[in-house]
Amino acid sequence: MLFRSVIRQGVQKRCYSASSVNGGGSAYYRYGTPIVKCTVLASATALAWQLLWQHLEYQEYREEAEDQITQLENRIKSLEQSNK
Repeated sequence: MLFRSVIRQGVQKRCYSASSVNGGGSAYYRYGTPIVKCTVLASATALAWQLLWQHLEYQEYREEAEDQITQLENRIKSLEQSNK
């Protein structure tokens, strides 16, 4: 208790031009920080989903291309066999 009363007497609240009179802090410090956190989290989540989607699309494209290559190779082999 004694320590708290000494601190209260020795430390005064700083007043800045952005601080409000009622001591609630500026609107940026009250609402800005959560909005920034939410925006950063939403951006990171959207980027992660975009990268995942792009990776899955590329895998699908790669599999289709390999299947088409295999079909063409088999056709070439069958044509070579029929010419002999």
